Formats: sequence, C-alpha cells, structure tokens
Amino acid sequence: VLVPMWQRVGEGEKVEISAFAAISDDGGATWHHSLPVPHGRGDGRAWHNISEAALVELSDGRLMMNGRNANGPVPFHRKLSFSTDAGESWSACVEEKQLPEPQCQASLIRIRDGNSTALFFANPDSQDGRKNGTIRLSRDEGKTWAASRVLVPGVFRYNCLAQLADGTLLCLFEQGPTKKPTMTLARFPVKWLVERE
Repeated sequence: VLVPMWQRVGEGEKVEISAFAAISDDGGATWHHSLPVPHGRGDGRAWHNISEAALVELSDGRLMMNGRNANGPVPFHRKLSFSTDAGESWSACVEEKQLPEPQCQASLIRIRDGNSTALFFANPDSQDGRKNGTIRLSRDEGKTWAASRVLVPGVFRYNCLAQLADGTLLCLFEQGPTKKPTMTLARFPVKWLVERE
C-alpha cells in the first residue's frame, strides 16, 4: 500500500516542501516513509517540487508521482517523479509541459478502456486561475495526452476521479465561491472523452 504525502517546514523564503510516499508492506498494520523527492534548483533557491500528489503504477512496473507545482518556475506546470524500487526512492522532479496548471490539486487514476487500460487525469487547465476543468486520457503511460476535453469552462478546483464497474467515469469537483464552494459530480462514458482523439 502506498499513499502520497507531503510536508511543509519553515516560513516565507525559508520554507521547504518535500514530497514522499507512506508505505505499508502488511496491509496497513505498520508504515514507513520513502526518501523524499529530491529538490530541483532554480533562481538561486530550491524548487519546492511536488505537493498534493497522485500516484499511479505504470505498465513497466515503475511508479509515477504527478503533483502540484509547489513553487516555481513560472509559468506553472505539473511536476513528475518516478520510482523504480516500489516507492522507496524517487527521481528528481521534472516539469510536465503538456499539463499546465495554476498551482492546484489534480487527480490521476488508471481506468479500464475496453480490453486495455489508460491513464485518466483531471485538473484546472489554466495558468492564471483555478478554472477550465479539463479531463485527459493517455494510452501510452503518460508520454502523451491525446484525448482532452473541457468538462467545466468556469471555476474548477480540487477534484477526485473514479470509474464504476460498468465503465462510467466520475469526476467529483469543487466550484463556486472559494469560501462557500459547491461540490458537483459529473458522470460520463469513456467515449465522451475519446471521441475527440
């Protein structure tokens, strides 16, 4: 069992944000944590790399951590880190230029798509505000995101993805005023997304 985690230590310019995984090898009875994602550097200070991450296992056995860009460089894009040892250690984070963001949580899961599987991703696809909620699908383990469709053109913030037993896709998302948000559940078939590939 792996759970993506992050921590914030310090204040202001001295804040350090670290992403890592909590790992249980006995079904949750005991836990330990991985090594943190190594910090990148930019503008003379640490890239505070990944926060609010999602994890997915790739077809080659590696784990991919896809996380919120915690601090720089601008403009913001999602950040990725990979593990080849079941989450015990992680590669230095890299920007995923195909996935712009305004610094916000996003969701990533693996779904069934006919006789195969695909990666399913949702976030506010904007670099100037939490808006333009976009759903994406990758059939090549995140190398490209060929299918992409706007679910909500307006306010779109934190979200959660799931797939029902009948294949229906779900996206639960936050919209409306920041201090009085509403939660909306969207349901749609895979074909709604892939018909634009």
